Amino acid sequence: MTQPSGRDRPGSVRRLWVTFVHAQSGPFGDTLTDPVGFALLHGCGVTGFDDQDALDRMKAELFETRPMPDIDSVTLDVDVSTLDPENVLPFIGDPTAPGVWFPRVWR
Repeated sequence: MTQPSGRDRPGSVRRLWVTFVHAQSGPFGDTLTDPVGFALLHGCGVTGFDDQDALDRMKAELFETRPMPDIDSVTLDVDVSTLDPENVLPFIGDPTAPGVWFPRVWR
């Protein structure tokens, strides 16, 4: 018998990895000091109770009042260990908790 995917288990979460169109030339500031610019350059990791919840959390926590750029790709249920070992993995938050885990956003 196969195990249900995370999407099929009640109370489980979905981990998304999102990349954006035109990441190298976004209107969001310096990619080294602005979390949004950093996300545009490397991608964004976010967890939610379903796909839409994760995207809504990303919009609210990372982009706030700024317009969210066009999404290039979304990887559902991303295996975090496959992400960039130099520019992403050392800087992620908790990918099991709902919310943005890369880049970390401190308020």
